[in-house]
Amino acid sequence: MGLPARLFPRAVGVVMINRARYDEAKKLLEEIRHELDTQPLTLDQRRELERHAGGLAGILLSPWLPVSWPRRLLMAAIVLLGAQQAWVGNYEALVWWLALPFLSPRIVGECSHFTGRCARFVRAYTWGGPPELT
Repeated sequence: MGLPARLFPRAVGVVMINRARYDEAKKLLEEIRHELDTQPLTLDQRRELERHAGGLAGILLSPWLPVSWPRRLLMAAIVLLGAQQAWVGNYEALVWWLALPFLSPRIVGECSHFTGRCARFVRAYTWGGPPELT
């Protein structure tokens, strides 16, 4: 199963993604996960689909700003509310700015990747055996 090359437009390490590509990658990832969950696959087929799913997850978690409009508007509202309240001297509203990183797919993806690597390390060295190299 080959993935469409148009989903991987890399230029100098930056992934440019628009709404159509994002939706296509999301749909393809759902199909791959359905196949992994429901179909009897050989070990090689399973590894190939898992590799493709990892690539698609990386694409979905690559943009710095949210792709969906509700999350974009929420992010803009938090920034504007914090700036307006700081302008009038009420700095407590700036605490909401701490929630902004949780709206960024890129930051959430980096945290998920780091957490997975830590979990793999802990699992490998606490329950025996070296980590798998995939």
